[in-house]
Parts: sequence; structure tokens; C-alpha cells
Amino acid sequence: KRFGVMGVNYGYEAYRWLFRGETAYSTNQGGIATLNTVCWKIDSKYTLTASQRYYDYHYYSFYASALSDNSNVQNETAATLRIDATPMDGLQMYVYADFFYNPWPRFGLKSSSRGEECVVGGTYTFNRSNTLSSKYSFKSKEYTTGMQNHHRLRLQWTILPTENTRWQTTVVMHIVNGSYGEAIGETFRYGLDNTKPLRLSASVFYFHTSDYNSRVFIYEPNVTNTMTMPNFYGHGARASGTVQYQVWERRIMLELKYGVTRYFDRKTQSSGLQTIFSNVKNDITLQLRIRI
Repeated sequence: KRFGVMGVNYGYEAYRWLFRGETAYSTNQGGIATLNTVCWKIDSKYTLTASQRYYDYHYYSFYASALSDNSNVQNETAATLRIDATPMDGLQMYVYADFFYNPWPRFGLKSSSRGEECVVGGTYTFNRSNTLSSKYSFKSKEYTTGMQNHHRLRLQWTILPTENTRWQTTVVMHIVNGSYGEAIGETFRYGLDNTKPLRLSASVFYFHTSDYNSRVFIYEPNVTNTMTMPNFYGHGARASGTVQYQVWERRIMLELKYGVTRYFDRKTQSSGLQTIFSNVKNDITLQLRIRI
């Protein structure tokens, strides 16, 4: 019947140092959440960042969103160390390690749990039209079946044939406790400058995984203000396309997305009342936006 949240954000900057943070309090059993970061710009090429976060188990806010390993800003204590570097022209790199601890049992567990994640990534820009990016992550976390060690690798080549089009080739790999998953695909976009009323995008991916644990996450374009990162497991292919059209001085925007997933290793999908008696699944999204 009664619920409230209050918070304060703060920061201080001096020479090459930057400190910032936010602390919040919820009246629901007196929960506290705080996130603080210290950044040191060593020189023009290297930056070191350290952050600390503490989210009380009793803290709760409807729209809380912050750096967290869990889906909720709750029940987590962690520390992160990150280095950003630009060792040479065109090359940007980053390395970070995150160590987290959950004092209260997570769903399915009977005791507290801990884990860590280490990530190495970088982007190399050959010229204005060609960019290569890569990211490798290792994550170890406790589950009901014990510790799971996830190795993920993502490679992406981006080409800009014209100022208004973009072509991306993506390769994704996922290894966890002996299970293996992979995906490769293409994504095309037309209408990057947003000056024309028509914008198009399309993506095609092939995936093959050993089981659900080695599932792969694939980003695909969607309607405006919607983030789509679906996961796939098994053996199959996924294709999707979006169309956006704006009229009346861009006050009216109509968007349509159509996607189809075909599995090569099954004849039915889902279970119970949601069973699909086919190896093909279709989905359609329609959005109309009116700016007054």
C-alpha cells in the first residue's frame, strides 16, 4: 500500500581523475543500493576505471536499471576493474574483470553464490568503410547443476558501401562445459542518415548448438525503441526483415517486421498449449507512431 524510493547522484572531477556514483534507498524494508566509480586517465592513450556496487536484498525499485550481473538491481555485491586503451591509430581496446557475490540464494540455489567474468575486446578501423571488431568473454557462475564456465567469442566485420548503407558479417561461438554452439550471419541496413522516408533492414543467420546451455544470442534489427537479442539452440536458420516508412513531415511512422525461424532437427516446437506442430515459426511486429 505504501512504497517509496529516493536517491542521490554525485560526482567530482579534478585533472585526470573522475569520481561519480549514485546511492538509492527504498522504503520497502529499508533496502539500499549504491554504485560508485573512480576513473583515472593515465595519458591520452590509456584510462583505468574501478567501480564498486552494492545492492541490498531488500532494495527494490520498479524501474531500477544499473550495472548488474542479475536481471534485477538486487542481492549483489561486486567490484569491477577496466582498462581502455588506444595503442595505435585506428585501434581501440578494452579489458575488464568483474567479480560478483550474491549473499542470498538465487532462484534454484540453496545458498549464497559467487562468480566472475573477464572480457577482452577491441575494434580496428581500416578506413571509413571497413571496421573489424572482436570480443572474447569468460564467465564462471554457479547454477543448480554446479559451476558453469562459459567461453564466448564474437567477430564482426562492418562495411559501408555507401553513406546510406551498411553490411555486417557476424560470427558467434559459445562453449560451456563441453557443449558447443556457433552462429554465422549477415545483416544489411539501408537508410542510415534518416533523411529519406524509407528505411530497410534484413538479417540472415545459421546456428548450430549442442544443447540449450550452449545457446547463442543473435542481435537483429527491430522496430524503433525495441531491443532484440533472441537466443537460439539446436540446428536451424533465422531470417528477419524490417520496413520503416515516414510521412507527413515525419510525424507518422509505420514499421513492420517479419521473422521466420526454421529448425532442421525437430518437427514440433514448444509444449502444452503453445505447441507448434511444425519446424517453422513465424513472427510479425507492427508499430504505428504518431508525433503530435
